[in-house]
Amino acid sequence: MPDESSDLPAVPPKNTEIVPRKPPKPLDLTIREGLFRLAVLFDREVNEAWEPLWLESLADVDPPLLELAFEQLMKTFIPSMACPFPAPTHVWDILKGIEETADREENEDSWQEALKAIDKNYYPDLGRGPKFTPRSAYAIRSAGGVAYLATATREQLVWAKKTYMEAYLLHIALEKYSQPGGFLSPEMRPLLEKAMKKFREQHG
Repeated sequence: MPDESSDLPAVPPKNTEIVPRKPPKPLDLTIREGLFRLAVLFDREVNEAWEPLWLESLADVDPPLLELAFEQLMKTFIPSMACPFPAPTHVWDILKGIEETADREENEDSWQEALKAIDKNYYPDLGRGPKFTPRSAYAIRSAGGVAYLATATREQLVWAKKTYMEAYLLHIALEKYSQPGGFLSPEMRPLLEKAMKKFREQHG
């Protein structure tokens, strides 16, 4: 007799509580709630004109990330006579800081993974080597190349890592700023590309 149990949906144990995942808040609601909380905290009345301005300025931000930025803004913003209430630029500063922190962590992880991959999969006599993402491949070339990193001394690796991380972050920046919603304006992107070209000429 064929086993038909595989066609049946999985049934959770009786004592298991199924907690549905909450959908993310819409952007307008996230901004509305964030402005209300800020107004309460800094003893201001909410101006109806604020919401559309904030919505336009932060239209490219994912609501969960924006909610995190609002929470951080409540902890760090210090009102003054010149600036008694936060502006969207304060949110962008926080978002940029979050992004830079994430990029640095990714950068460090990629360096360690690159060294492990070279140590494990680089066989020059057989013409074999590890494959890398475009970011890592560019950074490795800038740091001297796979063959150099495979034989570099500990002191040489210190300097190679510095070059690698600079190149990796530069590649991330060019990718992000070339996309819609990037922090740089279209007029600034050629300058970043020029900086990247100069970096390639200096580091190979």
